[in-house]
Amino acid sequence: MREAFRINQHLLPAILHENKIGFHAIFMAIDRNLTYKQTEQQMSSLLRIISDRLAPASGTDSASHSLKND
Repeated sequence: MREAFRINQHLLPAILHENKIGFHAIFMAIDRNLTYKQTEQQMSSLLRIISDRLAPASGTDSASHSLKND
């Protein structure tokens, strides 16, 4: 799972990589018999979902932040 995350972490929004907001996650396997390919596919899917949910929020925060500074 660590390798699957490492390979796919680029799918997370740039705001996380720039340390603009904190992000902590715990990934737990629910099936011991998954292949690496299955694990990577599920990790990729999960990171895309996380990215989709964080992207609008980060856009809204930065927009409201810029309004406060004007």
